[in-house]
Amino acid sequence: MSRKLLVVPGVACLALAATLWEAPRPLPARLRLPSLLGPLRVLPVPFAWAEVGEAMRDQSAERLLRAARRLQALLPEHRALWVLLAWQQAYALSLAAPDPGRAADRIVEALGLVEEGLGVSPARQELLLLAGFMLQDRARDHRLATALAERLGEDPIRTAARYYDEAARLGHLARGDEDLILVLGVRLVGLGERRFAARVFAHAADRRPDLAEPLRALAAELERDRPRFAGDLLEFLLRTEPFAREPDLWRR
Repeated sequence: MSRKLLVVPGVACLALAATLWEAPRPLPARLRLPSLLGPLRVLPVPFAWAEVGEAMRDQSAERLLRAARRLQALLPEHRALWVLLAWQQAYALSLAAPDPGRAADRIVEALGLVEEGLGVSPARQELLLLAGFMLQDRARDHRLATALAERLGEDPIRTAARYYDEAARLGHLARGDEDLILVLGVRLVGLGERRFAARVFAHAADRRPDLAEPLRALAAELERDRPRFAGDLLEFLLRTEPFAREPDLWRR
């Protein structure tokens, strides 16, 4: 093959990298070296995501943590990264576990991802809210709640409350677990994770009978490929906290 032909794909890769590159946020020293690659740092990203997939298939928490660290170094501006990986660990992997003990192990490992992410991710509040939500949500299963209590050394609802309290201390949150769950859902919509947000709002609807109908309508709309917020639903979103704080999310 001619040398000129070999140059073409190389130039194309560099152009793609430059297009995708965003200036990284400040990182801890151990994550700083990959970010110095600038636009070239996006080139290993597909391989890093593949490692995440392999870790999920192997149900290897240690391997998933390594892959998450590598992805955070390559994509420091990816706000949803640690949220998504912790969610997968707490739901996709734990729901596939053969017994409550194994499921509880996966959830505790998800908390480890949350704690790791708190040190490097810009999405601190989202991570804290996720930790509280997944403990509260999964503890509705009595057998799983018992297994979690054994591993955490306390009632998982008490642990969830501490995460919620810490999230609230970061500011701009209404008090009450249900309101914090709604904030998590709004944040996830803003991050583009609509189906994840739909599950959060469906869960909140079970706990908020006063808002159950519009929350279920919102969850159903978010499940669509092209959600459209209109009519009574749009009116609800624009006049109800915490949705009203982000009007541009719903006026589409």
